Amino acid sequence: CGNSNNKNNGGGGIEIPDEPATYTLTFVTDGGTKIAPITAKEGSSVTPPADPEKDGFVFGGWYLTPEHSGNAVTLPTKMPSENKTFYAKFLRKYVLEYDANAPENSTASGTTASTECIEGKPAVIAENGYSIVGYLFMGWSTSANGDVNVNADFTLTQNTTVYAVWNKGYRNKTKQDDYLFISGDEAVLLRNGT
Repeated sequence: CGNSNNKNNGGGGIEIPDEPATYTLTFVTDGGTKIAPITAKEGSSVTPPADPEKDGFVFGGWYLTPEHSGNAVTLPTKMPSENKTFYAKFLRKYVLEYDANAPENSTASGTTASTECIEGKPAVIAENGYSIVGYLFMGWSTSANGDVNVNADFTLTQNTTVYAVWNKGYRNKTKQDDYLFISGDEAVLLRNGT
């Protein structure tokens, strides 16, 4: 009688339970900070390591395949009943720079700080910090002479500079500091004078 998984100690009638098997978690970090394997008995508590770091990248999660197919997985807090290898995915970081792109015979004031963007994710577009007297800021373009084409879906595949697009205003003859801006079928009046 007794559990077939138990061992008999040699005839004394006392059965000793099997020791839990030992397994290893291995971490492949693709050039990121190295993480030592974790070896422990099945079912015992394990502490997941800190996320690895890699210059120029952000950590994008752990995967069960080197190709990072499927969804990211959560590292176990108890040792599973098999050896497992986890593959770190990293996403490249890019810098988005902003050029004031002042029209000829005009000078831009102010600054717009560059933003850090992540590969495959919509870019973080900074709020314009430039201004030019007599011009209305319309948005950002990927070329110095282009139309506004940077929107909420804009993504980066390399470090990129975008250029401010300006609309020249028509000066009010009686109040020299007031400007009328026409864009398509809309008009905007900016009253800068008093």
